[in-house]
Amino acid sequence: MIIFLLSACSIDAKTPVLPTAFNQRARVSIGDFSYQCEICKNEKGIIFTVLSTNAQGMVMTYDGSNMNFNFSDIIGDVPASSLPKTNVPIVLFEALSDLYEQDNLKPSAVNEGYRYQGKTSLGNFVLITDGSSRLKQFTLNGIDMKIEFE
Repeated sequence: MIIFLLSACSIDAKTPVLPTAFNQRARVSIGDFSYQCEICKNEKGIIFTVLSTNAQGMVMTYDGSNMNFNFSDIIGDVPASSLPKTNVPIVLFEALSDLYEQDNLKPSAVNEGYRYQGKTSLGNFVLITDGSSRLKQFTLNGIDMKIEFE
């Protein structure tokens, strides 16, 4: 009697890591309106710089509770509770916070990247990254918002 021993091959599958810091250009679309921007996420929050439209040059910095606006000679802080919940830096901050807080964050593999799903106060969202965990696309269908990262 011949006994075959089968051993499982060990494949070192790399678990994707959602970046906690990044700096990327993007195109934001909400309904029929769209514009270019640069989004920087760091340990302090999100720094959002508008690169096109009449708001070109506006910088919004959001830390999870307050928004700082800097546009031309106008600088000011506004509590998040005074702003529309559809404000892009607030939406993105809330979505990323939801993903970072998930205990068993397990994205699904898609087109040489990963698909993350979560929920904000405005509804369900999907975040797609590439194989290097660089952001590719964020969609929040509840408000017809799409961010396409470069």
